[in-house]
Amino acid sequence: MPRYKILLQALVKYSTPEDEYYSLLTETTADISAITSEINEKKRDIENQIRVAELQTQHTIRLVAPHRRFIDESLQFLKISKHGGGSTSAKIYLLSDMLLCVKPNLLGGRIAVGDKKIKILLSDPKAVVEEFVKINNAASTSSPPSSSSTNKKEEKGELTERYKPEDIRFKYPKSVDPSLCFNIQSSKYSLSLIATSKMEMARWIAMLQKQIHLCRNRKSGHFAIEIK
Repeated sequence: MPRYKILLQALVKYSTPEDEYYSLLTETTADISAITSEINEKKRDIENQIRVAELQTQHTIRLVAPHRRFIDESLQFLKISKHGGGSTSAKIYLLSDMLLCVKPNLLGGRIAVGDKKIKILLSDPKAVVEEFVKINNAASTSSPPSSSSTNKKEEKGELTERYKPEDIRFKYPKSVDPSLCFNIQSSKYSLSLIATSKMEMARWIAMLQKQIHLCRNRKSGHFAIEIK
């Protein structure tokens, strides 16, 4: 089909509106382009269904459903800690109606004993995506510490900066860049994720917000138009 499209486009290029079959060529080219786009879209849809089935087998979790599609995978999971945020190994999958986090279930914090799976349903009325915002501590309004005191605290890893929505505290010097972190919450779970760049973070936030919007409209019975 793509070859027919290329051939017709070449014929249109070397034709003029005065030619006898020019209008027929342009109409046929438009029809072939539409059919090619539909075929490619169906192919992507099938591939995304297959990927959901692969994830179900890989992680031993029930995922396959008629409406569910794979969208993307990437990112790191951010371990929530009152003493300092740090990244931990995890696999993050965005499906059309959920965010799936699969991370090692550690025994005693060291030995992996299977996987822990966290599913955030995007149709949840409380599902929300937020970027990290620095919390201004009351102590920060006081006079700044001396450079020698600061250096000693830096060596001990005592200096921290607090960020919401999770009130995560990042040790200074930072092991994780808070400006690349964002949080997704539901009525059951809260996950903080780390992107590799501002562009990746913006892309993931946009994808999540889009799917939350689509899922809520679908749940409420409203027809949602997907803008590509």
